Amino acid sequence: MSIPATMRALQQTSLNGPQDLRLITDAPVSAPGPGEVLIRVTAAGVNFADISQARGTFGGGPQPPYLAGFEAAGEVAAVGAGVTGLVPGARVIGTNVASQGAFAEYMVLPAGAAVPVPAGWADEQALGMMVNWPAALAALKPLGGIDAGQTVLIHAAAGGTGQAAVKMAKHYGATVIATASPGKHETVRALGADHVLDSRSTDIAAEVLQLTGGTGADLVLEATPGATLGASLAAVRRVTGRVVVYGVAGGETAITNWELVYKHQVHVIGLNIGILIQAAPQIFGEVMGEISALMTAGVLAPVQPTVYDLADGPKALTELEARATVGKLALLP
Repeated sequence: MSIPATMRALQQTSLNGPQDLRLITDAPVSAPGPGEVLIRVTAAGVNFADISQARGTFGGGPQPPYLAGFEAAGEVAAVGAGVTGLVPGARVIGTNVASQGAFAEYMVLPAGAAVPVPAGWADEQALGMMVNWPAALAALKPLGGIDAGQTVLIHAAAGGTGQAAVKMAKHYGATVIATASPGKHETVRALGADHVLDSRSTDIAAEVLQLTGGTGADLVLEATPGATLGASLAAVRRVTGRVVVYGVAGGETAITNWELVYKHQVHVIGLNIGILIQAAPQIFGEVMGEISALMTAGVLAPVQPTVYDLADGPKALTELEARATVGKLALLP
């Protein structure tokens, strides 16, 4: 495979947001180092973490100017020293939060972070396998401890992670209360949600308590804590209830020790999938094994994302930030 010296890519030029993404045509194509592979990107995943990085709110995030994006699928173009099991031409999906660069024509991935695109799937349909699905499952099972007969409240249920969470929670026998904007309610109901609430309502906690006979949800998956964390804490069951926070898209918020002792006697659990991989690889391995089983069982199936051209990356991120999208988004170089 012929590999060019330069490529088209989206470069983040400030920490003022995705409107400052710029398409450049002379980004250098890096050679893979030891233990790495270079892929020709055919589809790049768009995530809320990209927005956090563009606004400087992602912990340890890159400083501008940098090539944006960290999730991509494509064809292996070259392999570095010591790489086994991957050869040029193989179709893979992977992430690289450390060096970024998915919003481009080529991207370097750690070989260990590249997994095969399932047979029969288009590359863009595999986006989410390494980000959205593991986050949803980790929040539900090893951290959230969801079980049959319990109730889970899932915020941002129409998004890529939220949709996966609804499907999996129903598979595990939970009652699902989901939140989404009114125009997305039918999409969420079609996934199996038992109840769908207006995400813009100021009475979410009261509605959840009414639906649960006053006891509250057993588990809350919180993706936009700045906007809804107070409602989540008020909507979850006292003492045994769990709130798993895995996003910062709604801005920052604070919980005081006084509130935890006297007002919200609940379990508050933080989830960052990158830290989970590093600090608890055994748990992440179990999560990925379960995802494989869910795919085999048909619970998780390929989903066609909303696609944008690479040059329209700023538009895709801006629309995601405004909650104007449904499901997974992809950029096609």
